[in-house]
Amino acid sequence: MAENSVAEFTYHINQKIIMKVLHIVPSAFDYFNDIRDFVFQLTDHLSDLEVESEIFTLQYGTTTRQTKIEIWQKSPGASFEGHIKINEIIASLDNFDIIHLHCPFLGAARRLLAWKKQNPDRKLIITYYRDIRLTDLFSFFILLYNNYYLPKIFKVADAISCLSAEDLKRTSAWRWMKDKKAIIELKSMADKSENQPNVHLTEDVNNIQLIPAAELAEACIRAYNKLLVK
Repeated sequence: MAENSVAEFTYHINQKIIMKVLHIVPSAFDYFNDIRDFVFQLTDHLSDLEVESEIFTLQYGTTTRQTKIEIWQKSPGASFEGHIKINEIIASLDNFDIIHLHCPFLGAARRLLAWKKQNPDRKLIITYYRDIRLTDLFSFFILLYNNYYLPKIFKVADAISCLSAEDLKRTSAWRWMKDKKAIIELKSMADKSENQPNVHLTEDVNNIQLIPAAELAEACIRAYNKLLVK
């Protein structure tokens, strides 16, 4: 399924860059707002740690003024670069040290899967946040889309990460994991602090509620470094 629009956001960093990461983020209609906001806040922290991040949001139609305002409220460091075609994204993937796909999502799965199979040495990490909320008929289509493509992408990914393994066990993604011991649990990798809330899903596994702490960005960098030294 092709996207009508892919929006590009970047973070401008003046410090020395330690790695370049491309985040592919779902943003179709209002089905993924919590994941989108979560990732933009995370990349704000990553930019503070000298990680150059670009974010491609998979969506339909142009990015509205309201969407930009919502993103900038969550992530003041984001700079909107415009809309590009999905073919341009695929052609640019080799320019990054890490490709970080945030799931569930909608769009570009077939092309991303084909790119990874053609470029097995390029590093792809997936973070799975929650299952699809079945709110209408189109959300059921999104569920079928992910159930078809994600098991295939899981097989070729270099790493699967989650906020909490206990939360992941309550999602569809758990059965797609071939080696469950290889899961990267970001929350357990983060430095614990009494002054910072732990990052996790709520009791409702379909709802991300807490804002990611700065320590989660450090955990992501540890996960990225593990991939780069493989």
